[in-house]
Amino acid sequence: MVEDSFPFVYPLPDFLLTLLGLVLFVVDVALDIRLVEDLYSEGAYLKTGILLFIFLASTVIIQLFSGLLYYYDWKNRNAGRELLIRGKWSLTAAHLALLAVPLRYANILKISIKSFHGENSLLEGEAVYQNHDLSLLRLFETFLESAPQLVFMIFIIIQKKQVDFITSLKTAGSVASIALSVAMYHRCMRSFLPEKSNQGYVSSLVYFLWNLLLIGPRVFAVALFTCANPCYIAGHYLILWAVLVFWAWRQDKDFMDNLVGEWLYRCTVGQIWYFSWFNLTVGSTLWRGIIYHSIMLVDMGILLGFWWHQQEYLEDIFKVEPYVILGIIFSLYILGLVLKVLYYRCFHPKVTELPPEEPEVPLRDEVDFHLLDVAQAAEAAERPKQEKLVINKRMRNLAANFYSSPATTH
Repeated sequence: MVEDSFPFVYPLPDFLLTLLGLVLFVVDVALDIRLVEDLYSEGAYLKTGILLFIFLASTVIIQLFSGLLYYYDWKNRNAGRELLIRGKWSLTAAHLALLAVPLRYANILKISIKSFHGENSLLEGEAVYQNHDLSLLRLFETFLESAPQLVFMIFIIIQKKQVDFITSLKTAGSVASIALSVAMYHRCMRSFLPEKSNQGYVSSLVYFLWNLLLIGPRVFAVALFTCANPCYIAGHYLILWAVLVFWAWRQDKDFMDNLVGEWLYRCTVGQIWYFSWFNLTVGSTLWRGIIYHSIMLVDMGILLGFWWHQQEYLEDIFKVEPYVILGIIFSLYILGLVLKVLYYRCFHPKVTELPPEEPEVPLRDEVDFHLLDVAQAAEAAERPKQEKLVINKRMRNLAANFYSSPATTH
């Protein structure tokens, strides 16, 4: 479904952030290959299989998402005019070869370079459009691959009771991937603001910090439980993931264009929620956030409680008492919650929904998507018809979901 036109801006810092993402993506894949080789040469076949499963499963899911997004665009907005590979069969072959993410990076680099040379007035907006889908895919990849791999890396380090070079590099790479994908997603959503200054770099920094402080302790708690009870982690994950997918289904807002894509999206959201919060619907997030973080705190308490009886797993590595580790984990998580509250109070633009017949000018830190419709229509009327850039349903839905806040009311 074609939506309204919108004047996008793709500044140089965002381009450099995308370029950094490409570099880290290549490094991460290289480290994956090297780590698999090392584990296999050590005879750790089960660990090798687990690492390969995480990598391949996440990669296949990303190909499916990417292919569906291309298909929806092709069907609804005549996409593909600025793609490196324009034929449907060629794009299909690229996805079967697991090249969706590199292809999207190449598309953005091509469009960005052309837009910086001023070849077309709409190329900058097209770069934002392509970057939007890439940031979404990279966010999914973070929680499908990087977060589970980080749990796995911590498990290996604790089990070996030593830190080797490749394992430490892969751990650092997973952390960097998580951090960058979160920052990219925040900067990408910023494109939907009429006044981009409402979400400056300080806003992105605070957003990044509270996400990292919430994700890090959660990952570490899961890793410690895995070390103490490796036979039970699969059961714990499947039970909690199923509950979270059910919750996502109950909040169903038809993000994708068909039932298969929608269930793939819900299952992925369940995976994200296993590690971090991801807003799925518009409206007030206060009670959903309270429920979610309460569940996570209780679950982390249960995981660390089981680990408490296996304290020797940490003694030879960190040289500190177990209660110190528990204190650090919960303190960092609470600090993350404090920064999250600070972010929503001071930096996050709020969505207001005013009746169309009574339009009001929103406050400086608010984004009204009903009023955006009016502004977009006026902007479109001033431009030649052939220069329209459209926002599709998923872009609008993600932006509306992202700009929902605990203070939003209806």
